[in-house]
Amino acid sequence: MATVLALAGTGAPATIILADSTENNTSILTDDEIKNGLSDVGKEKYAESLNGTQIQTRGVKQKAVVYALKYGGKYLSDIVEILSKENAKILKEHSYEIAGKLEKLDKYGEGQLASFIMKLGVKSTAVRTIAWAVMFVAF
Repeated sequence: MATVLALAGTGAPATIILADSTENNTSILTDDEIKNGLSDVGKEKYAESLNGTQIQTRGVKQKAVVYALKYGGKYLSDIVEILSKENAKILKEHSYEIAGKLEKLDKYGEGQLASFIMKLGVKSTAVRTIAWAVMFVAF
């Protein structure tokens, strides 16, 4: 089981460091690994997000995304659209649990969300991509 040790990056390409307690193994997930888990549309949106030109919505989108993760809907489709098919399937399997965690986070909680998703048993290569996609649509 891996744990998020650090999340580095604000606006610039982010890096997440994961440590696997069962294998005494530390790996660094970079932007390239995030992009590998995205669809073509997702890769475009990821590149746009690095420019830092997002409008603040004061939690309205977050509530809509939480609802969509729990019950389906437009925002869930928006997230699934930007993920690879494999990562979209993983998101759908754990969407209710992820929604519960997302309710408690703010826009700076991507590392916490990634750590939570890792605890659900999701492989580390998918964790960072899914956490980024959820946070991108929610905030």
